[in-house]
Amino acid sequence: QFAFSRRDITVLFNPWWLCGAGMYVMHVACWTVCLQSKPNIGIRFRYVGFCCFISWAALTQYFECFPGYYLAFHTLGISLGRVMRFLCSIVPLFCGFMFLGVCLFWRSQLFTDPASAAASLFSLMNGDMIHDTFDELYGIEGMLAHL
Repeated sequence: QFAFSRRDITVLFNPWWLCGAGMYVMHVACWTVCLQSKPNIGIRFRYVGFCCFISWAALTQYFECFPGYYLAFHTLGISLGRVMRFLCSIVPLFCGFMFLGVCLFWRSQLFTDPASAAASLFSLMNGDMIHDTFDELYGIEGMLAHL
């Protein structure tokens, strides 16, 4: 009788196999769509784009053998827990500001719905379009917009 321990099983099955299986499924879907005469070029490019991305992502598994090239994944593995805890703590605050922006500045194109408000706030957090947003919101709400 063979008895495998949990460690033996984890060594035997590599998590990259799931990535490879997903890549092959995406390739078959891409071939199926692209070989049909009906889909337009936009749909075909979308499938080919996803196939290219997944194929390049699957290549990174081979960097695991060379620690110097595997640095990005090693860093993500170490810091992922802390980053996820930070995101969980900041998401409610971000959503609060997003809905506040929709309720206060609904006449602005930047805050017409929650999706556009989230995009505008994300851009503002990164320092993009600050002047344009302040000018547009000042015309709608005056000094309240600058607070």
